[in-house]
Amino acid sequence: MPNQMMHRKLRLAITRSDLARRAAPAGGMEHSSDKGMIVPDTFAEALD
Repeated sequence: MPNQMMHRKLRLAITRSDLARRAAPAGGMEHSSDKGMIVPDTFAEALD
């Protein structure tokens, strides 16, 4: 069961990362793709 939850969180994080990157101004988050799994947590609270 925890594995399924992890998978769901991972998918949400990727989606949010993608949305955040698209919503960010040019030159903003394009260079943060390597931090893709860190950045979404900040945006998760903002989007929720």
